[in-house]
Amino acid sequence: MDVSIVTSFYKSEAFVPEFIRSINSQTYLEVGKIYWIFVDASPSIEMEAIITDRSLFHKNVEPVYVSHNAGATVGAAWKAGVDNTETPVFIKCDIDDRLSSYGVEILVREFLGLKGVGAVYGREFFSESSKATFEESKVKNIHDPKLLTTPKDLFEGYTDFHQQIGHIILFSTEMVKYVGNFSPRLLFYADYDMVIKLLIGSKVIKTEQVVGSHYINPLGLFNQPVQDMLRRRVLEENYLTNLKDSLVIKDGV
Repeated sequence: MDVSIVTSFYKSEAFVPEFIRSINSQTYLEVGKIYWIFVDASPSIEMEAIITDRSLFHKNVEPVYVSHNAGATVGAAWKAGVDNTETPVFIKCDIDDRLSSYGVEILVREFLGLKGVGAVYGREFFSESSKATFEESKVKNIHDPKLLTTPKDLFEGYTDFHQQIGHIILFSTEMVKYVGNFSPRLLFYADYDMVIKLLIGSKVIKTEQVVGSHYINPLGLFNQPVQDMLRRRVLEENYLTNLKDSLVIKDGV
């Protein structure tokens, strides 16, 4: 089975070489092809030349450069990536994430192990060094994503949503498109509606093994006023009921 890795990019050139090395090192390339969907929200001829340079990639890595609207929202960029994905599954990674060499292999194995899986959350190291490889990461801790079952679970014991579900996630392409894809209105990391719909319509599981590392970028901290607003919205009465009513569950996906 071929796999896509979807990455949203905005003026983060320093992270690109190590991310390419991370993709090229995947053990999964021995059995399948990896498409790297690179969504550039700060389009440039120079970056396009790098991403489309086949000499930089393993023979089973196919880079796909997607030029997107400069300064587009995070949600619009992720949606563009999914719209350009033709494989059964895709792995959502930030450009400053680092996959272990066996990361893709583990995520795909977990996905194929159960019927009806919508998402696989990958366990990950937290790194405080922007230049560290996965192997060299100065580990803060192992992040163990919590499995969400109700809207209230989104905020139990956590200060922001993306800490709760992780950063390196494999999604069923069919299921994400079925529940409506990422919202173009999404300004920050987490799409509440889409994730909760995935929970309603499919299984969400997590890996036992660590699949990569995530750089804790001090410039990427969640905006607290926006977070408070979203918390109030998610906890509103009938929020989950309204989502259920808007989604016809598809059996056997």
